[in-house]
Amino acid sequence: MATASSSLAAPAAPAGHGSPVKNLVEVFTNPSALFERLRIRPDWILPFAILCVFGMAMFFFLFPYMGQASLKSLPDNAAPQQIAALRQYWTGYPKWSLLFAPVGVGLGILLSAAILTGLVSMFSGKAQFKPLFAAIVYAKLVTIPAGMLTALVVYLRGHDAVQSMMDVQWTIGPAAFIPTENKVIFGILSQFSLFEFWYIALLVIAVQQIAGAKRGPAISAVVIMWALGACATIASSSFR
Repeated sequence: MATASSSLAAPAAPAGHGSPVKNLVEVFTNPSALFERLRIRPDWILPFAILCVFGMAMFFFLFPYMGQASLKSLPDNAAPQQIAALRQYWTGYPKWSLLFAPVGVGLGILLSAAILTGLVSMFSGKAQFKPLFAAIVYAKLVTIPAGMLTALVVYLRGHDAVQSMMDVQWTIGPAAFIPTENKVIFGILSQFSLFEFWYIALLVIAVQQIAGAKRGPAISAVVIMWALGACATIASSSFR
């Protein structure tokens, strides 16, 4: 027979329940519990909105620095009309270009989730797209401190120090300590950073909690997905 105290006790929260603020905190403090909840209730709207707002803020802040880098990259024999048009664009307000940030974030996460779902299915035999999509959205939150550090370093260097797009990027990794003028090498080095490793570790935990995969298959699926994304980033950066 239940005691009076037990009958008056508040019911336990369901496994899939978690406040938005709690979820945001636990991606940094207790990711295993967060991803276990996302397996049942894959909420992602709030962290996605945060990523989009932060992306637009970063684009707005770095816009004049990217403009300086773009102008510096022009060849000496560039036509005056080309120089004038480029200067007019980069010295103006970003306007609709700000939409590149949320669109890029959304498409990138969507593609990553699709690839990761397929890889997890191959390695463990069971995967759910929506919880893995939500997990990637939350894991991407660790890129916000990286972006803030990048903005700080670029600001401290100053506008006149920017000579190429490589000067508008900064990571805690080999790219910060190994100087190179080669865009491809710089792009490769930039992929090996503290925050990238943190992101990978979070996704490994997510695959284990959401798909029930063992550590080996989880690591394999996440690393392959990350490597594909890194190759695409390196290829695109080499043309800037």
